[in-house]
Amino acid sequence: MRQARWIPALTYGLAALVVGAAAALLLLARPEPGAQRATPSPSSVSSPRPHRVAVVDLERVAREHPRARELRDLQQRIARTEAALALPLPPPPLPLPSVRPVTQRLREQAQEELARHAEELR
Repeated sequence: MRQARWIPALTYGLAALVVGAAAALLLLARPEPGAQRATPSPSSVSSPRPHRVAVVDLERVAREHPRARELRDLQQRIARTEAALALPLPPPPLPLPSVRPVTQRLREQAQEELARHAEELR
């Protein structure tokens, strides 16, 4: 894929602009020589606020949430699905051979035999 010729020029131009802006900010932020910095008086300095630590019972918050019942139902559904997946699947049913041709043949043989016995009895 060919790269356009203007992309590197644009990149270098933007880099020069960013470096120039950073240099200008540094020059403007520098105090003039001989200028005194104002130091705050000890009475005006406020003491740092103490850290506040809070303990939150997330289980209680979750139970009291408006959608807690939906979450419980979903968790139960997940548990049932996991339990069902933990059980091995039953083996597939074996195809049973058709017994119809065998029974048909036995019926025909029985009818022939009965016909022979009937002929013998006459």
